[in-house]
Amino acid sequence: FAVLGFCRSSLVQTYRYMGNQVLKVFAAKDDEAAAVAFSALINALNELDMVAIVRYVYDRRSQPQVGAAFPLIKNEYECLAYVQLPYMEDLRHYMFSSLKNNKKYTPTEEQ
Repeated sequence: FAVLGFCRSSLVQTYRYMGNQVLKVFAAKDDEAAAVAFSALINALNELDMVAIVRYVYDRRSQPQVGAAFPLIKNEYECLAYVQLPYMEDLRHYMFSSLKNNKKYTPTEEQ
Protein backbone atom coordinates (compact mmCIF):
# COMPACT_ATOMS: atom_id res chain seq x y z
CA PHE A 1 0.00 0.00 0.00
CA ALA A 2 1.06 3.56 -0.70
CA VAL A 3 -0.96 6.51 0.59
CA LEU A 4 -1.82 8.93 -2.22
CA GLY A 5 -3.88 11.36 -0.15
CA PHE A 6 -6.81 11.81 2.19
CA CYS A 7 -10.43 12.92 1.86
CA ARG A 8 -13.62 13.12 3.90
CA SER A 9 -15.34 9.76 4.20
CA SER A 10 -18.60 11.30 2.95
CA LEU A 11 -16.97 11.96 -0.45
CA VAL A 12 -16.43 8.23 -1.08
CA GLN A 13 -19.87 7.05 -2.17
CA THR A 14 -20.65 3.38 -1.59
CA TYR A 15 -22.04 2.93 -5.11
CA ARG A 16 -18.52 3.49 -6.44
CA TYR A 17 -17.04 0.49 -4.59
CA MET A 18 -15.56 -2.11 -6.91
CA GLY A 19 -14.44 -5.68 -6.46
CA ASN A 20 -15.93 -8.39 -4.33
CA GLN A 21 -13.86 -8.13 -1.18
CA VAL A 22 -12.80 -5.88 1.66
CA LEU A 23 -9.23 -6.27 2.89
CA LYS A 24 -8.32 -5.61 6.51
CA VAL A 25 -4.86 -4.07 6.85
CA PHE A 26 -2.97 -4.52 10.13
CA ALA A 27 0.41 -3.32 11.35
CA ALA A 28 3.32 -5.78 11.25
CA LYS A 29 3.19 -8.10 14.28
CA ASP A 30 6.80 -7.74 15.42
CA ASP A 31 7.31 -4.01 14.79
CA GLU A 32 6.25 -2.00 17.85
CA ALA A 33 7.13 1.38 16.31
CA ALA A 34 5.11 0.61 13.18
CA ALA A 35 2.17 -0.52 15.31
CA VAL A 36 2.18 2.76 17.27
CA ALA A 37 2.41 4.86 14.08
CA PHE A 38 -0.31 2.79 12.37
CA SER A 39 -2.56 3.13 15.41
CA ALA A 40 -2.05 6.90 15.40
CA LEU A 41 -3.02 7.04 11.71
CA ILE A 42 -6.15 4.94 12.28
CA ASN A 43 -7.27 7.04 15.25
CA ALA A 44 -6.58 10.33 13.44
CA LEU A 45 -8.62 9.19 10.43
CA ASN A 46 -11.43 8.12 12.74
CA GLU A 47 -11.49 11.38 14.72
CA LEU A 48 -11.39 13.55 11.58
CA ASP A 49 -13.94 11.36 9.71
CA MET A 50 -11.46 10.89 6.87
CA VAL A 51 -10.25 8.02 4.68
CA ALA A 52 -6.91 7.40 3.04
CA ILE A 53 -6.82 7.10 -0.74
CA VAL A 54 -4.26 4.39 -1.41
CA ARG A 55 -2.52 2.56 -4.23
CA TYR A 56 -2.50 -1.22 -3.87
CA VAL A 57 -0.50 -3.78 -5.85
CA TYR A 58 -0.77 -7.45 -4.85
CA ASP A 59 2.57 -8.41 -6.44
CA ARG A 60 4.85 -7.31 -9.28
CA ARG A 61 2.73 -8.98 -11.96
CA SER A 62 -0.56 -7.46 -10.75
CA GLN A 63 -2.23 -4.35 -12.04
CA PRO A 64 -2.24 -1.47 -9.54
CA GLN A 65 -5.52 -0.60 -7.89
CA VAL A 66 -6.73 2.60 -6.27
CA GLY A 67 -8.89 2.32 -3.21
CA ALA A 68 -10.07 3.84 0.03
CA ALA A 69 -8.79 2.71 3.42
CA PHE A 70 -11.38 3.31 6.14
CA PRO A 71 -10.48 3.24 9.85
CA LEU A 72 -12.02 0.27 11.63
CA ILE A 73 -11.79 0.30 15.43
CA LYS A 74 -13.10 -2.65 17.46
CA ASN A 75 -12.58 -3.64 21.11
CA GLU A 76 -10.14 -6.41 20.13
CA TYR A 77 -8.23 -4.68 17.31
CA GLU A 78 -7.93 -1.69 15.03
CA CYS A 79 -7.12 -1.75 11.34
CA LEU A 80 -7.81 -0.13 7.99
CA ALA A 81 -10.50 -1.62 5.76
CA TYR A 82 -9.51 -1.37 2.08
CA VAL A 83 -12.15 -1.11 -0.66
CA GLN A 84 -11.22 -0.84 -4.34
CA LEU A 85 -12.37 2.31 -6.17
CA PRO A 86 -12.71 2.85 -9.93
CA TYR A 87 -10.30 4.74 -12.12
CA MET A 88 -11.78 7.64 -14.08
CA GLU A 89 -11.96 5.56 -17.28
CA ASP A 90 -14.00 2.91 -15.42
CA LEU A 91 -16.83 5.39 -14.81
CA ARG A 92 -19.64 5.71 -17.32
CA HIS A 93 -22.22 8.49 -17.25
CA TYR A 94 -25.39 7.64 -19.13
CA MET A 95 -28.38 9.88 -19.71
CA PHE A 96 -31.73 8.10 -20.01
CA SER A 97 -35.01 9.66 -21.05
CA SER A 98 -37.83 9.77 -18.54
CA LEU A 99 -40.27 6.85 -18.53
CA LYS A 100 -43.08 9.16 -17.39
CA ASN A 101 -43.07 11.12 -20.65
CA ASN A 102 -42.93 8.06 -22.91
CA LYS A 103 -46.45 6.89 -23.88
CA LYS A 104 -45.11 3.48 -24.85
CA TYR A 105 -44.40 2.74 -21.17
CA THR A 106 -47.48 4.41 -19.67
CA PRO A 107 -49.89 1.86 -18.15
CA THR A 108 -53.27 1.48 -19.81
CA GLU A 109 -56.65 1.54 -18.03
CA GLU A 110 -56.72 -2.28 -18.06
CA GLN A 111 -53.39 -2.57 -16.33
